[in-house]
Amino acid sequence: MFKKNMSTYNLTSFFSLVMCLALTLNACSGSAPTAAATQPEPAPIKAAATTIPTQLPASATALPTKPAAIATSAPKGPVAPPEFTLTVKTDNMFAPARLPAGLVRINSYNFELDWHTTIIRRINDDVKLDDFATAFKKDPVSTMPMTSYLGGPDVPGGTILAGYYTLTPGTFIIVDNSNDPWRFSSFQVAGTANQAAAPQADISVIEKEYSFDMPKSIPSGIHLWKFTNQGKALHNVAIVRLNQGKTIKDLITFVKDSQGKPPYEYLAGWNFLSPGVTSWGEVDLQPGEYMIVDAAPDFATGDGLNAEKGMYAAFTVTP
Repeated sequence: MFKKNMSTYNLTSFFSLVMCLALTLNACSGSAPTAAATQPEPAPIKAAATTIPTQLPASATALPTKPAAIATSAPKGPVAPPEFTLTVKTDNMFAPARLPAGLVRINSYNFELDWHTTIIRRINDDVKLDDFATAFKKDPVSTMPMTSYLGGPDVPGGTILAGYYTLTPGTFIIVDNSNDPWRFSSFQVAGTANQAAAPQADISVIEKEYSFDMPKSIPSGIHLWKFTNQGKALHNVAIVRLNQGKTIKDLITFVKDSQGKPPYEYLAGWNFLSPGVTSWGEVDLQPGEYMIVDAAPDFATGDGLNAEKGMYAAFTVTP
């Protein structure tokens, strides 16, 4: 994940995790993340220095006084999935305490100007929430094997992005690692799965070792994307626009070394998916030339980055 900085885009939230993982999965152990409460008024979490991408979307030049309209990407079918809202801020997170099993729509609402990350994870059945919280506070990256991943968007400031996820009974968390300390909010899923119809996606992206299967040309604007991991290990998505004269090799070098100015502009991301998982999310892109990249470590072999092995693709966004 790329970590954001007020003046330069060192790495956005999407690649901050990548850097931690690439550096022996220990680089983040110095932070002391805090678990956000799931009640309506959680205790404030100490805010760290805010972060911001190199170029803020035009829609985020001022904080909204009320939630912006959400794109009308509701699934077409006899039953629509139940809808919930997650609110993310620098100092706290608000999530429903309980959600039903089955397909649900979660609207990630970012109150602020800074980017925030919403990573949906399910805690393994043999892991207790208290044990997860203790490990997360000590070293967030160490908790990766304790959960499965359902994706989730990086959300620009002043924006709502919808995502669709299939939930099974158990304990879930939503992680925001956009700044330090990392934090999470938990919720419970119970009951019999609903019969909601799957959303009708405009764009489909299939992730596997080591490629993306997706259209080479897509229309501009906000669309619902379907993300499916058909690989054997975790994969994620970063959508970037390379700076003039820069190549994917420059991006890979920067992700590994984080030296100098970033050779790209970060536009959107869909966080880790476990093998066999599908989820859907809204992505808003303007006309231009883009790259889709998975610059996470190669969890399948433990050697290098996925992007080094060809897991990237160019595509065009048309007017």
